[in-house]
Formats: sequence, C-alpha cells, structure tokens
Amino acid sequence: MNLFPDPDEKKSIENAKNILKDYRKISRILGQPLTNYKSPMITDIPRSETYGNSIEDKIIDNLSAKDEYLAINDAMRTLSQECYQVLYYKYMSSEEHTNIWIAGAVFGTPNAYRTVQRTIDKGLLQFSYGYRGGKLLEFSKCP
Repeated sequence: MNLFPDPDEKKSIENAKNILKDYRKISRILGQPLTNYKSPMITDIPRSETYGNSIEDKIIDNLSAKDEYLAINDAMRTLSQECYQVLYYKYMSSEEHTNIWIAGAVFGTPNAYRTVQRTIDKGLLQFSYGYRGGKLLEFSKCP
C-alpha cells in the first residue's frame, strides 16, 4: 500500500503543459529577455490618453505574471538535468523548437525524437510535482 495515491499521469501532464505554454508570454510581460538581442526604440510616436485606471491594472498584471514566472522557475529547478534541458528547449527558449531539433541538441542525434517525447512527458510529470507543492497533480477517483 502506497502512502500517497498515484496521480493520473495524463491529466497531470496536461495541466503542466497548460502552465508552461504561457511561459514565453509571461516572460515578455515582465520584460525578461528571452534572447540577447536589443531592438531600437522609437520614441517620437504620438500617444493618446487612456481612460480608466490602466496603471493599476498593469501593476496587478505584472505582479501576477511575476508570481507565475517565479513559480515556474522554482518548479523547473526540481527537474532532472535531462528533463530540464528538454523542457527548456520546448517551452522556455526564445524560439520554438521541434522534437527533432531538441533530439539533436540534447541527445546528439536527431534520430532520438521519440526519446524526446518520452522525456517531455517524464519532465512534465516531474514539473507537476514541483509546481506550487504539487498543485498540478490530478488523482483519479476511487471506484
């Protein structure tokens, strides 16, 4: 008998995917660079005044994004090295990469693309355990 019930792996993996797919967007909201490139800024554009309390909304959005960003990075630190690398290239790097590209980068051969998919699933399950104390874990209901 297990001390903890086994999670529903498919649902837990899907929950982790839903969190990680927004990582690039959250990073951009916070102004965190995903690349080392700097683009020129255009400053002489006319601007109109906005109505409402948009400054307060921006602050709240920024704080929410920062909280999520930190939670994702904390959960990523709990992964094994191999899973970390694969999930980093899949969800966190500046460009979106295919599994074949990731196989070449992490495992040294593009023929390991099936290993990449297995490692993604393994890493997403590890991520779901580490994210906010296992918040993403789903358990199947007992009959």
